[in-house]
Amino acid sequence: MRHLMFQEDKTCVAYILSHLRGGPSEWGLALLEAESPLLKDYKAFLARFTAIYQNPERLTQLEDKLACMEQKGSASTFAAEFTAI
Repeated sequence: MRHLMFQEDKTCVAYILSHLRGGPSEWGLALLEAESPLLKDYKAFLARFTAIYQNPERLTQLEDKLACMEQKGSASTFAAEFTAI
């Protein structure tokens, strides 16, 4: 959303690293300590991060939730729940 602020790959990676917690944060710290080339390559960083931390069942779980949704209250409540999923 801030195109001018995130023009360089290293800035994008640094932004993501600054928001990580727990295990992913420790992984990011190890990258920093090793001066990994991933720190300057956003696409490669994202691919490695996804390969390590992506839950392959998560997409199926979310698809199932969306398929089972029914509007039981107001349209705004339903829309909020849909957006949250």
